[in-house]
This record gives sequence, C-alpha cells and structure tokens, in this order.
Amino acid sequence: CIFEAFVVFFCGCNSIWILTMLSLYRYLKICHGHSSKSNDRPALICTAVLISLICVGLCTAPLLGWGRFGQEIHGLTCALDWQHLSLSYISSVFTFFYLLPLFLIIFSFTKIISTVKLSRLRTGLQVNESEDKLTKIALMMGAAFFVTWTPYAVVSLLTVFGQDHHVPVMVALTAPICAKSNACLNPIVYFLGMKQFR
Repeated sequence: CIFEAFVVFFCGCNSIWILTMLSLYRYLKICHGHSSKSNDRPALICTAVLISLICVGLCTAPLLGWGRFGQEIHGLTCALDWQHLSLSYISSVFTFFYLLPLFLIIFSFTKIISTVKLSRLRTGLQVNESEDKLTKIALMMGAAFFVTWTPYAVVSLLTVFGQDHHVPVMVALTAPICAKSNACLNPIVYFLGMKQFR
C-alpha cells in the first residue's frame, strides 16, 4: 500500500509540474520572444530533472514521518492519508501541487491569449500555425488539469476538515480516478491535436 501510494503520488505530482513547465515555456516563447532557434532541450531537461527531484523530496516526506500514506476514504486505493496528516504537510502539498501550478497555468495562458490578441490587432498578421496549435494544445492540457484535479483537491480538503461524510460515495470513488487519469489525457490531447503524433 505504501509503495503504491508513493509511486502514484510522485507520478501525479511530477506530471502536474511538467504540465506547469510546459505552460510557462509556452508563455516565455510567445510573450517574451524566447527564440525557437536556440537549443532549448538542455534547459528543459535540467528543469524536468529539478522538478522531479523536488517532487521526490516532497513525496518522500510521509515515509520520513511528515505526513503519512494510507487507504483513501473509499478503501480501494492507497494515497496520502488525508485524515491523519499534519496541517503543515497538507498546506505544503495543497499549495505546491495544486494552487501554485493552477495559478501559474492560468497566468501563463491569460498572458498568452492577451499577447496573441494584441499582436493580431497591431499587425493584422496571424500567429505561426504550428505555434498557435501548440498553444491550443497546451491550453487544453491546462484545462484538463483543472477539470481532473479540482474534484480530488476538494474531496481531500473536505476529508482533512472532517467533512468527508458530506462527500457522496460515487464522488469519493471517481475523484481520485479523474485526478490520476490526467496523466493519460495529455498524450491523447497531443495525438488528437498534432497530426505528426498520429
């Protein structure tokens, strides 16, 4: 149970931050003219490794006594034991793995949309089709993050505050499945949005 909880927690958190990195990358590229001619691969790889190391650190904390893993409220899978976590760990996890990524994704796409609109108004030119398509795909992935992770975040917080009895059983069962399905949605979005991935 503990191994399953750690692996699923780490993969989910890492996926959230890779998606956030993608959103910020699109923001830098479109809003600040980050040149597509430069070799971004080393910087992106270093950023992904750094994200993974930070996620390992926060996800390992329950194994070291700051928080703990256990069965979810429906008893079918293992995850963070939301009923027995320290408030400091809950605050850290909720902020670092939900609120901050959500804020950065919303910020990135708000800026991208306003920059693209302003650019089109000023020049009357269309944005490069592939850039436009990549931005739309990243926006869909950001929206999918919000739609799939928000129910789980709400159910988890209700559990933390002892209000999980207000959560219908079906919601308690589907919220973790929706959250964990987010990692599967990203390749599907790419497949449907980009012909070269088909």
